[in-house]
Amino acid sequence: MRMFQLMPLPTHRLYFSGCAFHFSQAMWRNVQLVGLQSAYAKDDIINRVYRKTQALCFLPADVTGDEFGKLEHVADAGGDTRVQ
Repeated sequence: MRMFQLMPLPTHRLYFSGCAFHFSQAMWRNVQLVGLQSAYAKDDIINRVYRKTQALCFLPADVTGDEFGKLEHVADAGGDTRVQ
């Protein structure tokens, strides 16, 4: 019998460790890295997806994956290839 066994994982498995401030700060750095800061200011969909993604860390762990999947769907439907 093995002590550890590989198990299938759900599609979205998110782990958040740290404070919301540093999570938000890291997200904004990534927005700047891919050049979305002007789109963030002008495009309501990008703005909304960004804000809702920031709020994921405040949700209960059992619903975070589902909500992330919904945001991923909205971002994909937005048409901007940088939001993926």
